Formats: sequence, structure tokens, C-alpha cells
Amino acid sequence: MKFQSLIFLIIFCCLISPGLSLKQFLKFNQNGEFKIAQFSDLHFGDQLRDGVSKSIQRILLDIEKPDFVVLTGDIITGEHCHTVAQTKRAWYNTVKEMVKRNIPWGIAFGNHEYHGIMTVKELMHLDQTYPLSQSEFGPEDIKGVSNYHLEIHTHDSTPDEKEVAVVLYFLDSGDIWCEDVFGYSCVHYNQIDWFKKVSSEFTKQYPNHMGIVLFHIPLPEGLEFWHTDISYGLKLQTNGCPKYNTGLYQAMVENGNIKLVLNGHDHNNDYCTRSKHQAPDLWLCNGRKTGYGGYNPDHPIDNGARIIQLYKDKKKRYTFSTWIRDRQKQKIIQPLHKPDCDETEKCNLSLKQFLKFNQDGEFKIAQFTDLHFGQLIYDEFTLMVQRLLLDMEKPDFVVFTGDQLSGSYSETEYKAKAEWNNTVKELVKRGIPWGMTFGNHDDQGIMTRKELMTIDKSYPLSQSEFGPVDITGVSNYYLEIHTADSTPDEKEVAVVLYFLDSGDKGCMGYKGWGCVHPDQIDWFKGVSSEFTKQYPNHMGIVLFHIPVPEMLDFWHADISYGLKKERCCCPLFNTELYQAMVENGNIKLVLNGHDHRNDYCTRSVDQAPDLWMCYGRKTGYGYYNPIPPMYNGARIIQLHNDKTEGTTYTTWIRDQQKQKIVSPMHEPDHDLNDTCDK
Repeated sequence: MKFQSLIFLIIFCCLISPGLSLKQFLKFNQNGEFKIAQFSDLHFGDQLRDGVSKSIQRILLDIEKPDFVVLTGDIITGEHCHTVAQTKRAWYNTVKEMVKRNIPWGIAFGNHEYHGIMTVKELMHLDQTYPLSQSEFGPEDIKGVSNYHLEIHTHDSTPDEKEVAVVLYFLDSGDIWCEDVFGYSCVHYNQIDWFKKVSSEFTKQYPNHMGIVLFHIPLPEGLEFWHTDISYGLKLQTNGCPKYNTGLYQAMVENGNIKLVLNGHDHNNDYCTRSKHQAPDLWLCNGRKTGYGGYNPDHPIDNGARIIQLYKDKKKRYTFSTWIRDRQKQKIIQPLHKPDCDETEKCNLSLKQFLKFNQDGEFKIAQFTDLHFGQLIYDEFTLMVQRLLLDMEKPDFVVFTGDQLSGSYSETEYKAKAEWNNTVKELVKRGIPWGMTFGNHDDQGIMTRKELMTIDKSYPLSQSEFGPVDITGVSNYYLEIHTADSTPDEKEVAVVLYFLDSGDKGCMGYKGWGCVHPDQIDWFKGVSSEFTKQYPNHMGIVLFHIPVPEMLDFWHADISYGLKKERCCCPLFNTELYQAMVENGNIKLVLNGHDHRNDYCTRSVDQAPDLWMCYGRKTGYGYYNPIPPMYNGARIIQLHNDKTEGTTYTTWIRDQQKQKIVSPMHEPDHDLNDTCDK
């Protein structure tokens, strides 16, 4: 008995351990049936929830006993997998219940696989180490990685004499950017060309076969047909489909043999829809969210899977029936939805949150500045400081005011992405959104500002934006914070955050530090004046990295609060950004970073007594650090909004010693010899 148990253990370990991927000859059973389970949005990698996800998989696999499983993206939450070992563990958890039951599978990547420390190519290699994986690398000359097809054969087929009954076309819908249009990604033109070529060959050779197309991010037509045709199932959120339509649906219609599309992505949608006029036999179906990581479905939707039963109909054509099985073991009969002809709903394109004050009229911002990730011996200390500050202050929003990275330490793209992941991962864990502007060090490595902005925007919680392409810099944009009773349809803007890119070295031909250039100031003046006209009672906050020269002038000329332990590293040429803020009238606060040993707030009593300019407290441990009594920390800004008083704020420093700092007053000393440091 002990010997038999040992043999079983050895066999099981061999099955579940990674090894050489072995392709199976998939075929219908003797009854002419083949069952597929669609697991979507598992989001493994959140260790507190992975156990629940595995229990859901067990329930579904044991009840439905599928012949094959398709994983339609967001298999792991990449941003939660901070090491290679953690990523491998998350992937192991993903497939181990199939391995135990000897069920093969195929995958298409989602947007969250792109956010981790391992690339999607490395993840595909990882998946292929499991013998039951049928996943394939796609052609190298087209977008994405998981572009391939799998054949399911008739029952009487053999590898030597095969008849293809069904083809599964897996397509990689990417992360963000669809043919250079920002928003959720898509299946790109060169992928569609590949799909058209491959699928037409199958249609010629096997004219009676059925095609199923699988990817993660839904098509724009999935939203359109919900409103124009009869659908089955539930839609509880706006569709996260791409802004740009690359014509994949039309390519499937033209093929003629594609009968089913399976996607994931939207955790609160599980409906199937079609166009009765264009292709009445081609159904577009959302999967039911399977995993417990990420946000979960709202009642009455519960985690589960879409089941697809393939069979031959009375006319000997291959067809399917589909249903939802949820974790309560219920087989869901999906309700009919009649067309409502709503032409106003659009794809959820921006990934942006509707920022607003809470019911108490408060909104708290933490300013993280000069994190300088990339110097590995310091990174863990920086993460510790972030964790402490976030858990103590519990901000609603975080602003990064430059030098997120020590760019010169980013020798490879892989390292730069890992460092950026370190920058934001503590916010991701806590569900805190952020916006950022660049400093002088961020792009001193292998990645440009544009590439770093693209990385940042790949995180759903990022509210950062590309600025206008015809002005200096990249991170020039604004974000609105709304009153507590605002809605997206009826909004009242209480605060506007203006992010400006102050560059690196040199200002208007002068050596020294960078600055906000005149074309950026013109843009700022135009945008901010529009807000002032439309919302005369709003408050403006301007954020950039390198301080303006007035920051030094007012320290010596007026009362200030805080510490100045080094020379101000401001530009040698004054582009008069300060004057533009004064003229606006609604700008009440400026936040900058750059000087690691300064943390003071100052103003000009004569020019604009209500406009304070404040340094942040250096947050990260990279490069040089504050000198005691200053310790690494963050500036906290507590905004207060009242219908009669308008918006006001209070600000303080919270340091790594957990102290709330009362900034000391500094009397003007009228020192005319102190100048901007070159």
C-alpha cells in the first residue's frame, strides 16, 4: 500500500511539475460532443484571494467536467506579482486544478499580464512548460504574443486522416493603445490580416467547420448590438472596448464560418449579443468573471464560467449551446434584453476615475516627490516609507512631483518597468489613484518620457495624461476634482490640478536647471482661464518638479514656514510662470520637488497673499537625503469643500518617524547674495 501511494505521488508530481509541452489531438467524443469551459479574469497573484479563486475552479471543473479550458485573459494580476518567483507561483495556481484533472487548456493574454515583472513572452514560455498547455507563440512579425489557432477534430479523425470540425482562433488584444489611439487596446490590423489568411484556408479546406474567436478586450460592436438587437444576459457596467475599430468583426462576418466570439475584461458583464441583420449566426459573448482577484461582479452576478457545448445539429452542421455556471453551482438561464436604441453610451475609453470630495466635503492628497527608484540598495527603504505614509494618512489621491526614478540606473527596459512598478505598487495594493509629472532624472536612462508615460498609463489607477504634442514636455495636463454631489452628467468642479513638465537641464538657451517654457505657460493660461470662467469659485493647484525663481526670492523677502537646508536649484531664466498664476486669480497652491533638503512654503504678501508655493518633503531614499531634524516623508494636503466657503486647504508634513511636522516660521532675512544653484 505504501509503495502504491509512493508511485501515485511520483506520477502526480510529474504531472503538475513544469516539463515539455505536449500537443494533444483534440477531438469530439463518441456522442459527437466537446465541452469547453471559459475561465476569464482569474486575476491570480492576490495571495489573500487566490484560495477562493482555486475553490471556484474546483467547483466548476467538477460539475461541468469540460474537455478543454480556454483562459481569455487577465489570468494573473501582473502588478501584484513583484518577483519572478511570485509570478511563477501565481501561474502554477492558475493551472494546477486542470493539471490534477488532466484537462488541457489554451490561453489568450489580457491587459493585466502586461503589467508584471515578467514579459508576456516569458509568461508564454512559462505556460508552455506545462505538458497540458496547448498555447502557442504567434508569428513574430505581428502585434502581440498569443496569436495562434487550435483544431478540434471529428470523432472518427486520426492524426493521419483528420477532419477539422472546429477551429479556435486565439488573438492577443494587448493592453493600451489601439493603432496609436489611446484607450483600451485591440486586435491590430496585422493580426487581422493574419487571421483572415489562416481562417480563409480553413474555410476552403473544411467548408463545414465552425470557427470560434477568443480574445480579452471586447469589440465596440459588443456594445452597439446590446442597444440595437436582442441580447441574452446581464450588463452592469460600461463596456471597456477600444476607441478605435480595426474591423475585426467585419473580417469575421466575411469569413462566414465564425459563429462564436468569447471575450473577458468587463467583470460585470456576461451577456451574448449579435447583429440580426449583419450576421445572425455570429454571437459575441462575454465570459463570466471566474477569479476572485480584482474587482468582483455586483449582485446578481456571481463568479463563475461560461460553458460552451459543441455538437452537430440536425442538419449535420457544427453548432453550440452556451450557459453560465456560477460558484453557487447554479446553471444560469440568462435573461433576455430587448434593444433600447440608446445611442449615447460609448465604450469606456479613458480609464479615468471621477474624482470627487466625500460626503464630509473632504479630499486628501499625498505628495510623493523624489522617490528615486532604481538604486536597489535603497528601494526597499523607499517602499517602507510609502507603506507607512499611505497607511497613516490614507489619502484619496497621490501626486508624484518628479524624479520617480533615478533614470541613469535603468540600463534595460525590463529594469525600468520593474522600477516603475515599485513606484506605484503600494498604491495599487490599496486602490489609490494617482497622477504624476516628470522630474529631471526620470528619463536619464534607457526609456524616454513618452515611453515612461505609456508605462504609467498602463496601470488602471493612473490618472496621468499625455499633454499636447505641440508644446514642450510630455506631462502637461490637468485633472478635475468635483464636489461631493457631482455626477459625470451634472458636475461641479471644485479643484483643478495642473501638472506641468519642468524638463531637465537648460531653460530658453540658458544653462542650469530646466523650467516650464513659454509655450507650456500659454497652454496653461488658456486652459486655466476657461476653468475660471466656467467655475469661478474653483481652486487651482499647480504641480511641477523644478522650483520657480520666486521660490527663492520670497524665502528672503517674506515670512515662510518650513526648512531650507540647501540652495534652491531653480532656473537661471525666469519664464514668468508665477506671474501667469497670479493673473489667473484662482491658483492657490503650488507643489514642487527637486531640492531634497528644502520643505518650506512661501508666498508674496504684496503680489498674491493667498498663493502659497510649497516644496514637498523628499519621500524616497535614492540619491542624497534630508539631514536631521528632517526625515524622508511626504507633504499632505487636506482639501475642504463647502458650498458657502468654497474650497480651502490645510497642509503638513508626515515623516517616516510617523511625526506630523509643525513647520517652523522663518522671518525674512533680505539676503540678496543667495541665488539659484546652477
